[in-house]
Amino acid sequence: DYTSGTSTGVVYHPGLDKIFAVDLSGGMFRMDNDGSNVTTLLDINSGTNALAVVPAGFGAYGGQIAMCGVDIRIYNPATNTAVVLTTAPTQASDCVFNPDGSLLYTADFSLNGVYQVTSAGVHTVLAAGINNANGIVFDTAKNRLLVFEGATTADVTAVALPGGAKTVTASGQNTGPGYGVTGMALDCAGN
Repeated sequence: DYTSGTSTGVVYHPGLDKIFAVDLSGGMFRMDNDGSNVTTLLDINSGTNALAVVPAGFGAYGGQIAMCGVDIRIYNPATNTAVVLTTAPTQASDCVFNPDGSLLYTADFSLNGVYQVTSAGVHTVLAAGINNANGIVFDTAKNRLLVFEGATTADVTAVALPGGAKTVTASGQNTGPGYGVTGMALDCAGN
């Protein structure tokens, strides 16, 4: 059950005023925004690593929840069901929607890159060669994706939109096996 503390993805859904989480075993849970009243929703037995509220610009899926991991699923809170949108990328470690909500971008840990996914389930490579891509967020100007490279370098790579041109914006040092960034966020100042 969720109390085991093995969350791999968490998202707050403002329209429902609820928190949704997934755990390592593939269970999906809903709780009040203070963490109380935990309800088990479904068990998809799928390696979901990240959740995102689907914006209205993503077609019929608006207001639902994107589940990114070994595949991309869309969870419908109204029916408590999930449908597979696409079976690729193969190991999305994090995901973010573009500002108008028409595209989902995923950082793929296994395929070492960034993919864009449409509401029809069409996925294309935006940027390849980002080793162990393990976190993704838009910069404050919303014209680049910042992607954490979780390999030996621990770099943050900027991916320009459109086009996918890559630039290393910050270099780090890998802290060793089992350590590293698994998600990213920026504050209002871009930090």
